[in-house]
Amino acid sequence: MVLLFSNILFVSAQDIDRIYVLNLNYKKQTNAELLNLINSYVTQGYPVNYGEPKNGYKINIISDANKTLASIKFSIPTGAVLMPGVTNIEAKGTPDNLNFTIYAPYYQNAARMDVYDYRNSKVLEVPVQDFFNLGERKTIEGKLGVVYDSKTGYIFYLKSGNDIYKLESSQALPVSWDANDVIVQGRILENNIIVESMSLKPADTSTQSQVNKNNLTWISVIIYGALITVILISLLLYRIIRRGSTNNLRLYIIDNLKKGFSKEQIRKALIKANYSSKEIVEAFKGMR
Repeated sequence: MVLLFSNILFVSAQDIDRIYVLNLNYKKQTNAELLNLINSYVTQGYPVNYGEPKNGYKINIISDANKTLASIKFSIPTGAVLMPGVTNIEAKGTPDNLNFTIYAPYYQNAARMDVYDYRNSKVLEVPVQDFFNLGERKTIEGKLGVVYDSKTGYIFYLKSGNDIYKLESSQALPVSWDANDVIVQGRILENNIIVESMSLKPADTSTQSQVNKNNLTWISVIIYGALITVILISLLLYRIIRRGSTNNLRLYIIDNLKKGFSKEQIRKALIKANYSSKEIVEAFKGMR
């Protein structure tokens, strides 16, 4: 069998983009069939009409004025366990003990949900307030992980620090966001997050700014290093040229001393030739 729904009675306008979610457990025993509520919550989404089974369970959504807002019939989805992937209903467990989910229309003036079995006996009464008490609503950042299971389809996880959460949502989550940093808002239930919204985390501009700053610092270091190198090379060339000039002056002085000119005559000749006093003194060093 597959899970079937049919809204057969509406007496109040419903909120079309929100739904009640009931996670239920079905157990078949020798003399009884038990239906228990695992948890319930409200999320964004749309109820779907799957048809109306002739015999099955029923949920009546009751208003605060004790009026029936909607009535939904469904069958226990044992077929989803026996033939996974054949039906569009997800169920886990065995035909005698399985967990499944019902999506019911949301009404702002709803007060409770009454659940009846196939004998029309009331087996559950769920106050609407319980749908809003599911864990603490949090916004969590982390890295999204997506794995594929041949029986249940894609499974979504959020790794935030040392914590790993399984994501549950009535809406399809984007598989293409796998391995991306995301921001998830929802309600925490043990290690699960009931997703209300999810978005990609914006790029960290401060980190990019620091990277750019570091790049500029390295560029500055390279420029300053190149400038210092040029200055050192220029000084070295200057000293080489100066040393060569001094050697030439010394040869000039020695040559003219041999010709009989005095040191004073040679000094005056060099001054007229625009040599500096420092260069002349340096050239005469060590000469008698």
